[in-house]
Amino acid sequence: PHGVAVSAGALFVYDSGHFRVLVYNNPTADFTADVVIGQSSMTSGAGATASSTNVGSNEGALALDGEGRLHVASGSQNRILRFSPPFTNGMAADLVVGQPDFGSTAPATTASGLNYPMAIAFDPAGNLLVADFFNNRVLRYAAPLESAMAATGVLGQINFTTATSGTSATKFTTPIGLAFDAVGNLFVSEFE
Repeated sequence: PHGVAVSAGALFVYDSGHFRVLVYNNPTADFTADVVIGQSSMTSGAGATASSTNVGSNEGALALDGEGRLHVASGSQNRILRFSPPFTNGMAADLVVGQPDFGSTAPATTASGLNYPMAIAFDPAGNLLVADFFNNRVLRYAAPLESAMAATGVLGQINFTTATSGTSATKFTTPIGLAFDAVGNLFVSEFE
């Protein structure tokens, strides 16, 4: 597992080795997954080409927005997919960020492209923050989110087309984690 998210009544686990997200609707009483996203059934776990129903593999992250929609960051597919409830087996994503469409996966160093997103989080205003690992930056996508949208802010770089690493107050080296505190301050962890 490479990511976990929790809502009021459900546990979401990113089982990246099996190209899927498992949804446990009552995890305190029932330890069996109720829904699988990214596969057509609970017993399948094979990779597939990028699509609106394939979540990808390798490192990534999960986050829920204020409306209970699940966001899956797939490092290997250089994109973030959004799945809206109700959650069902093999369902399709309704939004993609970091790519122009659901079938694309190329890495990019632009305002609308990603290069191995490793962490995602929502700020108090509902904006999506993405730790863009190989671009050494954190991007902010302003709410409301739209497919293939461009980021509206960047931390760690002087612009959207630079990807140099560094050890200063204005640079990152491979950001890998994001978190907000109770008053909305952003914390970023780095791999190196």
